[in-house]
Amino acid sequence: MNRPAVLIVLSLVLTGLIVQTGFAQTSQDYLNQGDAKAEKGDVEGAIVDFTKAIQADPKNSLAYYARGYAYAITQNFTKAEQDFNKAIEIDPKLAQAYVRRGAIKSHNKDTNGAIADFTKAIQIQPTYAEAYYVRGYVKIESGQKKSGCEDLKKAGELGLSQFQQFNTVVTEKCGN
Repeated sequence: MNRPAVLIVLSLVLTGLIVQTGFAQTSQDYLNQGDAKAEKGDVEGAIVDFTKAIQADPKNSLAYYARGYAYAITQNFTKAEQDFNKAIEIDPKLAQAYVRRGAIKSHNKDTNGAIADFTKAIQIQPTYAEAYYVRGYVKIESGQKKSGCEDLKKAGELGLSQFQQFNTVVTEKCGN
């Protein structure tokens, strides 16, 4: 092979490598794109990107979590719960996935399952105010007012008391 032909072949090989490595999107790239679309209200587009993130890295627990959250927004609770389950399977310490799955369980009238998921999130992340809040709310709605109000109080101590809506719920549910 003459020198110009070698250079052309070498150039094509290097170009192919650059395309494969330099411009291929990673799971994180797709996750970022999906987040940006979700922020703009394009939840369906976000689901497509989160699915691509999962395809690029099937062990990306955050991609499953993000897609599950997007499915929940679209009220596709079955797919949302499946994705939260997978996120938890991959990363059992992903507290947010337990909270979101617990919310779906609560929606599906599985109070005990919901409380168990919220409790698991709190065990993983003891300062997770939202987990205390939703667990407290579900407890109160299921007749466990004292314990539920204790959880709401803890959520307030962890920072939710700065929100008027939180304070309204506490006053309505617990009277203080």
